[in-house]
Amino acid sequence: MASTSTLFQLGVVLGVAVLVGFRPNAIAIEWLAAAGVLTATTFALVWLATAR
Repeated sequence: MASTSTLFQLGVVLGVAVLVGFRPNAIAIEWLAAAGVLTATTFALVWLATAR
């Protein structure tokens, strides 16, 4: 549940960045790689937060 919420928030931040003028010049595979890194980082941080 926390991972889903965090990934949704990452999507909102990216959406706002595009709305205010951020224009990346990455291809689709680079976007998939970035999404994978962000997903893995989110998953790891959520696990660390719940392991306390």
